[in-house]
Amino acid sequence: MSGFSRTTDATRSRLTGALLAISVFVAAFFYRFNTLGGSLGGFTNDEFGYLSRARQIQAGEVPFRDFNDPGWFLTDCVAAAAQWLGGYNLRSEALLTVGMLALGAAAIFLLARRAAGSTVVALVAVAIYVALDTRHYNYPKIVLYAAGLTLAWAYADAPSLARRLGLGALLGIAFLFRHDHLVYLGALSLMTVGAVHHASPREAMRAALGVGAAAACFVVPFLVFLATNGGVVEYFRSALVYVSRDAQRTTFAFPRLSIEPTLPWVGLSRGPAPVDPRINIRWNSVADDARREREARWKLEAGEALDGSTWSYVIRDTSVANIEALVRDPLVDDTQGLNRTTFMLSGEPRPLRVRSQLDTVQNATAFLYYLFAALPIVAACAFWRMRRAGATARVLTSAAHIVPLLVLAAILNATFLSRGSTNIRIPDVGVTATVLLAWLVSAIAGRDGRTLVTVPSARVLVRAAAAVVLFLTILSANGLAQASRAWSDAGFADGPGELVRRAGVVWDGLGAPPSDFVADEEQPGILRVAGYVNACTSPGDRLFVLGEHPALYYFADRLFAGGHAWLLPYYYSGDADEALIVERLKSARVPIVLTETGVTYDEDYRGVFEQVHAYLQDAYTDAGEVQYGGSQPLRLLVRADLTPIRRYEPLNLPCFTP
Repeated sequence: MSGFSRTTDATRSRLTGALLAISVFVAAFFYRFNTLGGSLGGFTNDEFGYLSRARQIQAGEVPFRDFNDPGWFLTDCVAAAAQWLGGYNLRSEALLTVGMLALGAAAIFLLARRAAGSTVVALVAVAIYVALDTRHYNYPKIVLYAAGLTLAWAYADAPSLARRLGLGALLGIAFLFRHDHLVYLGALSLMTVGAVHHASPREAMRAALGVGAAAACFVVPFLVFLATNGGVVEYFRSALVYVSRDAQRTTFAFPRLSIEPTLPWVGLSRGPAPVDPRINIRWNSVADDARREREARWKLEAGEALDGSTWSYVIRDTSVANIEALVRDPLVDDTQGLNRTTFMLSGEPRPLRVRSQLDTVQNATAFLYYLFAALPIVAACAFWRMRRAGATARVLTSAAHIVPLLVLAAILNATFLSRGSTNIRIPDVGVTATVLLAWLVSAIAGRDGRTLVTVPSARVLVRAAAAVVLFLTILSANGLAQASRAWSDAGFADGPGELVRRAGVVWDGLGAPPSDFVADEEQPGILRVAGYVNACTSPGDRLFVLGEHPALYYFADRLFAGGHAWLLPYYYSGDADEALIVERLKSARVPIVLTETGVTYDEDYRGVFEQVHAYLQDAYTDAGEVQYGGSQPLRLLVRADLTPIRRYEPLNLPCFTP
């Protein structure tokens, strides 16, 4: 009877876990999907590099053979498949990336629940992960590592041929998404196999070979493809160019906390009012495009011109961070209706809310960086202590499960967090950090804490310290990406009806064709340039941009020329790479070229891309600057052997279509 009871309890636990995982998926999906929209559909400029390469694939081109592949073969192909299935719109990309991130959140919840032995702790941990706000295009770093841990733990539970083949297949797929994933997940797999079969080196070797053979089933065909489309050596040489230049371009500095000693770390203060307040802004003699770009950036709607350069707006984003940024904007001369000291609305009743010095991106980044860096070390010490004591623990204590996780966490921290823009990198280690955090918190707070700290008075202090750290982690996760504001914007605060309504608005908005974004005056000014390219070139023409503006290709609905979705100084500027760029430019009809202008071009591009510059000088005519309201204009070059048919009146530029 007791055996039947244990079986029933296990079944009930699995069912509860599955239902909660589905709930996490749904909540994470709505949280990310409903906050899209607005400027560029809510995506960053980098996202359009993937979308532009996906567009090339849809047009029949093949990565590496026809255009540059920095090592993201399957990432681009999956993006192309999403566009093929869902149409040429941002909704297709949103469903792919948000769906994958939500799937990763559900997997993280199950891993954290297994590790911690606590549903509550796992829910808190996965909420922290979701709040970190991983960049959409980085979904492979979440899904692949969550899947890797899931398969590794399944193999540790019950080693079998099918499970080792599953591990190997994941390694091969991960390699195709981005090649370094094979190294990191390979380390996880080998550590797991070694820990499971530590008593039999022969069996460990056999299992490792099985994992490798399964991975080879995916890797070898890809290598054959490379050999027949340009060469394996040339492919990896080109990929290494990107890696080395990227490492040189990004500089890393350890994050620093900037604490105001006269203010409390955490306190209660009046937050922003929940209504739609109207404020006045006096602009600093800006062009209409620049003003509209700022209106979209600071979430200013329903604009009404008053007198002179003063406008009245409804401000949708009343967070302290947004108001402070607006007040400090050099294009804003003065404001009315905002407290320029506290960066809140003036004279409005506001509810009390928790605020802390970790609300800023700088402090949140610093706290999370050092916390995540310390987690594998602290968790390793706790694990060693529990294993040495031989206690029966509620948390997961199998070496085959925990040791590979600790190693993977340390490797990812050392690689993913050692580059510039640390605030963007923090979410990339979200899988290992979240699972370890859940495991450690549960170990300290639960009965396992008696094993870790045997002195009762010290145990109380350790548990109190753990509670404080967890609380500060929640505040930091909120500060990193303004999660509480996103929660409200998504519609969660207003109930299921508003949640569904908001999803419908985003669904319709993202489903619009690129031309609708171009026609929307609230969008960034660079889309006016994309509209010009679309109107003044034929669908079969290509565009070449010497700079980092991949959004131009997507919104102009034109393929890129030269083999690159974007070019930055020293990326692919070697003689052979430049010669290939020029060859590809010559093989396509490219009526229009856009480059950076002024000192930026002269210092960063002219002397670096010498062959490209020489070709542009010979084959193109300088048609002047394109003003679009950005930080600096773009330079327009037009084919010297093509005669413009008309002028494009909105920007007064030469046009090559009727």
